[in-house]
Amino acid sequence: MKMSKNKEKDLAIMMTLLHNGVNYVGITYSGGGDDGAIDEIFLFNKLDEEFIQTGELPSDISYNKEDYPNTVTVDDKDFNNDAIENLFYPHLNNIEDWWNNDGGYGSAVLDLQRMMLEIDNHTYYTEVHDHHNSIEL
Repeated sequence: MKMSKNKEKDLAIMMTLLHNGVNYVGITYSGGGDDGAIDEIFLFNKLDEEFIQTGELPSDISYNKEDYPNTVTVDDKDFNNDAIENLFYPHLNNIEDWWNNDGGYGSAVLDLQRMMLEIDNHTYYTEVHDHHNSIEL
């Protein structure tokens, strides 16, 4: 999985989630008309069992520098929904265009143990059917 420019921070966030029992991070997203965004974040300990559904990250997820001495520290102010979303946006911005024109929607799951991102992307397209009719009056 290719990381964003802030690779150390991304890795620290992923390790923090793993340390707190989160094995998968899921999102849903949608867009259209030149704009798109992640709609929801889901944290799972197993894919078939929801661990947390959140609009905000739970306050009991914490980062301990001693647990991960070879990674950068994630301050509380840095560990938020934006940090989670930033794990996904570099990849969502490089797939089929789901945010412009008719737009689209999708979901993605980040497997933190395998470091694998799976994205199911759906795009909308306006279909035009041309017809010409000549009618004698």
